[in-house]
Amino acid sequence: METKLSTGAKVGYLALGLFLAVVGVGIAWFINKDKPTSKEALKFSIIGLVIAVVVYVLFYVLVFATAMSHVAGM
Repeated sequence: METKLSTGAKVGYLALGLFLAVVGVGIAWFINKDKPTSKEALKFSIIGLVIAVVVYVLFYVLVFATAMSHVAGM
């Protein structure tokens, strides 16, 4: 029997991955390792982790590009 996560649980696991990154994914796995919803919980926490990494990289690329354009005098 496969049970589904509620919308609130999905948002919670997404936030866990988003704000706690790898630690959040570990927490999601640990909480759900013996439950039938473990794959879905991990999926949403990993989606949150990927979103966090993309935002982090974009932010620092933009900051670095801005800083380098000021240094180069553009």
